[in-house]
Amino acid sequence: MTDSLEMKLDKLQERIKGGREDQITEVVSMRKTLKAALLKKNLKEHAAVAQLLALLHKREQAYSLILQNKRELTEVQRAGYFDRREELRFILSFFDSADKTISKIENSLDYQLSDEVEDIHSTE
Repeated sequence: MTDSLEMKLDKLQERIKGGREDQITEVVSMRKTLKAALLKKNLKEHAAVAQLLALLHKREQAYSLILQNKRELTEVQRAGYFDRREELRFILSFFDSADKTISKIENSLDYQLSDEVEDIHSTE
């Protein structure tokens, strides 16, 4: 998938050569965003990181269960569980966003390279 996306970016960059500056800037930005997302995805697939993420998912679920089922928690304890759960969700979201980002870039590239976009060189 990485090679096909890189090829699509190269094709789009070639297609807009001589186009508006904002189009060129957009392709450069897409390339940077894609590289960052691929790094996150590769890191997520590393055995040690995958094991850590699985543990964090279990903890997040445990905190949710505690918050749902333990009625005798004080407000301070409840707030502590909410804070810990939000911290875990923040960390997990860092890795979960990679696939969505890659998919969005691929969809955008497919559209921009399609016949629906007639004249991408237009400077109007």
